[in-house]
Amino acid sequence: GYPEGVSVTFDEGYTGTVIGDMEYGAYTGMNTEGWTEKTALTIKNGTFTGQFKNSSDFEEKANITLYGGTFADEKAADYCAEKFKAVADGDNYIVVPRVYNFLSSDGKEYETLQQAVDAAEGETVITFKESANGNGVIVPTGKEIIFDFGGNTYTVDGTLVGSAGTETLGLQLLKGAKVTLKNGTLKAGEKVKFLVQNYSDLTVENMNLDVRGVEYKYAYALSNNCGNVLITGESNISSDYVAFDLWYNLQGGYPEG
Repeated sequence: GYPEGVSVTFDEGYTGTVIGDMEYGAYTGMNTEGWTEKTALTIKNGTFTGQFKNSSDFEEKANITLYGGTFADEKAADYCAEKFKAVADGDNYIVVPRVYNFLSSDGKEYETLQQAVDAAEGETVITFKESANGNGVIVPTGKEIIFDFGGNTYTVDGTLVGSAGTETLGLQLLKGAKVTLKNGTLKAGEKVKFLVQNYSDLTVENMNLDVRGVEYKYAYALSNNCGNVLITGESNISSDYVAFDLWYNLQGGYPEG
């Protein structure tokens, strides 16, 4: 008797709290074909303390779209609109816009620096649109990447990288890669032990490498184990312990030095 269905929207101006579950579904005693298109829930703001609850036996994903709001149910992540994500905040999940801070020379934008590196084909320039915090980054063998910081700062304060069991690095630049770091600042978060561990052919140009103030008192800013390294322009390398080293490791598989 109600073929037009139902739509519920909590708009940007909604600042209240919903206490209790959010139930959705269709009456199983009738024709339910296309029910998900006829039951639309849109949330752009507000606080929701209950669970998303399917009251039917249907397996179809509900037509729920989240552009904002705070939720107790982790399933909020399943209903985020395109270019939005759910971020854990204590016991809750806050829906926020994704930030695409890294621009590749092919015109594509990426949310994380590692995503931009992994997608790179051929010589690629990755430009920083603004300063950011994030995880450590691995540049694999065969990649040819210019990181143009554009005057911005990247602080490595998330998950670190490195060999299994020794993930203590900000950047790990592997043998056979060609890398340029230029025009900005790479800064260590407090857990970093080696800001840049280099095995690649590396150019550092008008760049600040700063590993000062970390927990590990023997931290290195730039550790060079293989490859040719060129440091040029107004580049500054700063550490409370070792600024840079040259480490020859024949047994580690780098006889060329």
